Amino acid sequence: MFNKINSFNNNGLFNNNGLFNKIDFSLFNYLEIDILNKNIKNENIININWEKKNFIDLLNKLINSKKFKKPFEKQHRIIKYNDLIYNKNITDNKFNLYNLSYIDKNILNNKLLILYKKNNIPVFQFPSTNNYNDDYYINKIIFKITNIIYLNFEIKKKNNKLYYRIYINQNNNKTNIDHNLIIKNITDTINILDTLLD
Repeated sequence: MFNKINSFNNNGLFNNNGLFNKIDFSLFNYLEIDILNKNIKNENIININWEKKNFIDLLNKLINSKKFKKPFEKQHRIIKYNDLIYNKNITDNKFNLYNLSYIDKNILNNKLLILYKKNNIPVFQFPSTNNYNDDYYINKIIFKITNIIYLNFEIKKKNNKLYYRIYINQNNNKTNIDHNLIIKNITDTINILDTLLD
C-alpha cells in the first residue's frame, strides 16, 4: 500500500464539500490522510511517495516554523502475511499484530483520506513462517498533535530502496471524544502544511 495504492469506490460517507463533510466516526476507528506531493491525475492509481529533497525541505520548514512541539523518532519492522500486519517497534521493543479493513476514502486538494476499521489481534496468532507477503523497515519522524493525532514523516526501506511519505494518522477507538475538535485539529495541521508548501 505504500508505493502506489489502488483507489476504491466511494461508499457514500463523504460528499465534495470538504474532506470531512458528513463523516460518520462510528464506522471507523483509524484514519490516515496522505499529503500528496503531486497533483492527482488518475484516481485509480495514486502515488503517495515524495521526492527526497521535497520531503526533507518540508520537514526542515516544519521544524523551523516551531508550529508543533519537537518531533520524536521511531523505527519499525513491518511484516505482512495475508491480511495480518505484524509491527515490531524496534525503538521501544514492543510488538503488535492487527489487520485493517478498508471503509472508505475521499480525495480533496491533494489530500487522500482513507478510513479503516483496525482490529488488534493477539501477537501469538501470527504464523511461524518465512513465507511473508511483505517485509520492510520504517523510520518515522513524528509530530504529536494530540494524544490521538500524529503527523508522520516516514521513510520506508524495502529491497534497498527508500520511499518517502508524509501523512496524518488518528486512532479513534474511544467513544467519548469530541469529533468536532478532532476535525479542527486535523484541519489546522493541514492548513499549516499547506502554508509551508506554498
